Amino acid sequence: MAKKTKSNGKPAPKPRTPRSQTLPTMERLRDQMLDNLCESIGDYRDTRSQLDANEAADMQAALQRMHDLDAHSYQHAGIEMLRVPGGNEKLRVRRKKDEKPASAAAPSAQ
Repeated sequence: MAKKTKSNGKPAPKPRTPRSQTLPTMERLRDQMLDNLCESIGDYRDTRSQLDANEAADMQAALQRMHDLDAHSYQHAGIEMLRVPGGNEKLRVRRKKDEKPASAAAPSAQ
């Protein structure tokens, strides 16, 4: 279990350890490629967990800002945010697909 810091209550980041090396007598029991892949997957999951926490904080800040501005929806940079009313108000975020320009949507007349 990660230790919590006193300042923000979030777990302190785990220090990175160097990749493990296969011992000379363990070569038949351990596969170096699988060991490296396992460590890479662990690193990806740590990164994703940290990014999820950052996204949740940004979404909470966006919801608060939208509430302050009394905005129910907002769009920018291909992202659409909608406030979902209820007892526990939430923010729905989705990526909008790029709409085709009018010239690409209409067939050309020849």
